[in-house]
Amino acid sequence: MLAAIQEMFTQQKAETKELLAQQEITTKELLTQQEITTKELLAQQEITTKELLTQQEITTKELLAQQEIRTKELLAQQKAEILDETTRNIKFLLDTEVQTRFNLLAEGQQIILEKLVPASRVEALEEDVQVLKTAVRQLSEDMEQLKRA
Repeated sequence: MLAAIQEMFTQQKAETKELLAQQEITTKELLTQQEITTKELLAQQEITTKELLTQQEITTKELLAQQEIRTKELLAQQKAEILDETTRNIKFLLDTEVQTRFNLLAEGQQIILEKLVPASRVEALEEDVQVLKTAVRQLSEDMEQLKRA
């Protein structure tokens, strides 16, 4: 009986060694498979990360372009508003200051024109002066002749 128990222990020992060997092989296979899967997942993750970064870069560039366009539109709008306001201010200045000064100038000219002698009267006076000059010259000549005589 002891021999039978010993044989049973020996047989169990052999079976345990075989099971341990199989378990070690299975563990090595699982570790190898896990390593391969981890490498594949890391590679996929790297690819996905690069794709996401590329997409993010594209999106950022698109957003920057849109922002630049919007900024230019806002600047153009602001420039137009400034021009409109400046134009209104200039018109107001012209209406108030310049128009008032032109009116005063026109009034002054009107007063001067009213005081001016009409051109026809000046022409008549010029003719009269010419006649008087001729008469004075004639009289001077006559006096000179009389003095000589």
